[in-house]
Amino acid sequence: MSNQMPNQRVAVITGASSGFGRLTAEALAAAGWRVYAGVRNVADRNADAAKCLRAAGVMVVELDVTDDTSVDAAATRVLEEAGAVDVLMNNAGSGYFGITEAFTPAAIERQFAVNVFGPLRVNRAFLPSMRYRRRGLVVYVSSTLGRYVLPFSGPYAASKWAIEAFAEVSSYELAPSASTLRYSNLEPSGLRSSRSSPQPTMRHVLHRTVTSQVRRGVDVRIRPGDGGSRSGRGRARGA
Repeated sequence: MSNQMPNQRVAVITGASSGFGRLTAEALAAAGWRVYAGVRNVADRNADAAKCLRAAGVMVVELDVTDDTSVDAAATRVLEEAGAVDVLMNNAGSGYFGITEAFTPAAIERQFAVNVFGPLRVNRAFLPSMRYRRRGLVVYVSSTLGRYVLPFSGPYAASKWAIEAFAEVSSYELAPSASTLRYSNLEPSGLRSSRSSPQPTMRHVLHRTVTSQVRRGVDVRIRPGDGGSRSGRGRARGA
């Protein structure tokens, strides 16, 4: 049963224990959203991160994108408590880098298990309710390596190209029946972790980006090094 405040928007963010996921969760919560942060190993490895998220007003839910049972349980809890989801942010990811020929097929499968099959699994759990309401935004946190490749980025870049293809295809498939259900790819570069890292600025940029895309899905590049400038194509998803 829904227990959020009237007109309060709801966001679900996977991989929210750190990085862009955590920054976005904190930014949206500070702006009055009801945010569910999907985090693995809440009781042990990520216990400190979960504590900080809760202190920031974020709801923490155990969610491992590589596990069907975990994803289904998280979706059940979120939909029972919130009733509906306005934004689903597929942020969980991992990066394998090195000489491509050195990677075994099993290693590349593990890369795709998180970066490609994970978002597809999460979508299958949440999309039916969003499609029923005929509105919402599905965000994929891709990468600048989802547009071009660099040496030693083979498995990672391939996974990002794959999920961008799935996102674009899905936007076409849903367009005839989902009036305001959109897809958006975010293509950030690296997030600096030094003292000079512009985290307050990045929180503002991520909040602004997500909230603006609730109305219209587009491809967005975020460059943390220059404060989160937006550039690149502005193709509408499912418009």
